[in-house]
Amino acid sequence: TRLQTRTIMMMMKQTTFLSLLLLVTTPCAFARRLGLTTPSAAADAPMVGGFYPADTNNPFVVNAAQYAANTLLEDDGKKSPSYSFDSQLVGQEDNVKVIVTHASQQVVAGRNYKLTIQLDSDTTDECIGSFNVKLWDHFGDLVILSWGKEVACSDEAEEDSETDSNSSSEEES
Repeated sequence: TRLQTRTIMMMMKQTTFLSLLLLVTTPCAFARRLGLTTPSAAADAPMVGGFYPADTNNPFVVNAAQYAANTLLEDDGKKSPSYSFDSQLVGQEDNVKVIVTHASQQVVAGRNYKLTIQLDSDTTDECIGSFNVKLWDHFGDLVILSWGKEVACSDEAEEDSETDSNSSSEEES
């Protein structure tokens, strides 16, 4: 009877192990077979906790961009860096159009935004200047975390590709 008990216990352990193994691997294999998961899909997914693309027309993104532009226009170089287009902004505070050309976001206690902002003349629609900035939106309270590099004005298609390369180089550092 001892031998039989040992044999039964051994078989139960093996059965339990195999059941657990099937329980874990079957859904994964089934999902792969249906094409629900692919190696490329995993590579394209944003890193958990990392920055991912944001809609440039999202009201929160636009509000953050407007805050950064207002800070730049109002602070006379006390908090923000000097950009080559600063002199063109003097006296133009009410005649500047703020355009978000690139945006990415990160969920934290609130949201972090990495934005490329273009300032256009409201009267001529010409680009005055463009720059990168990183902000923290703590549930409506906006804080500028860092001012980025100036980005050259160009047509929208070229600017988007420049912004993408600048953003990726910033994320690497």
